[in-house]
Amino acid sequence: VTTETVPIRGGDVPPRPSQPLDENTAQQLLGLPEAEATKVAMENGWVVRIAARDGEFFMLTEDYSENRVNLSVKNGKVIAITIG
Repeated sequence: VTTETVPIRGGDVPPRPSQPLDENTAQQLLGLPEAEATKVAMENGWVVRIAARDGEFFMLTEDYSENRVNLSVKNGKVIAITIG
C-alpha cells in the first residue's frame, strides 16, 4: 500500500481535524498496519505522511503543519509517530 501526503490544490485550505492532533491522540496509530493507521488518521481529518519505511528514510519538507502526522513503518506496522 502506497500512502503519501494528501494533495491540496492551489488555494485549498487543509482540512480541519475532527479530533485534535497531539502526541496523545496520535498514539492510537502506533502498532496499527500502515493502511489502517492511514484510514484512522484521515477519518480524524489528519494529513498523513510516511517519513520512513523499513529503514529507508524519506526526504521531507521542514514546514510545520498542525494537522499532519508523520509515520515510520516497519514490516507494514507503524512503529513511530511525529506531528508536524
